[in-house]
Amino acid sequence: MANPDNLHEERLIMAAYDERIRDLFKVFAEGIAQGEPERASQDRFRRAMRFAKQARNLALLVVQQEKAGQAEAAAGQAAE
Repeated sequence: MANPDNLHEERLIMAAYDERIRDLFKVFAEGIAQGEPERASQDRFRRAMRFAKQARNLALLVVQQEKAGQAEAAAGQAAE
């Protein structure tokens, strides 16, 4: 059975990721509006998105590992 806390943590991670992407887009759009070179703005946006995705994926992996560890601990206690 899934731990509701972990599902909550996953939702928080995804919400934070969504918020970060929104912020990155706002910075990107503002830069374009201010006359920044499009290519440099696109590269910066692409790089920032890549790092945001990496952070999201790593955070979700930690939650998954925590779930696995808790399941193993529960199975070990049940076997005793």
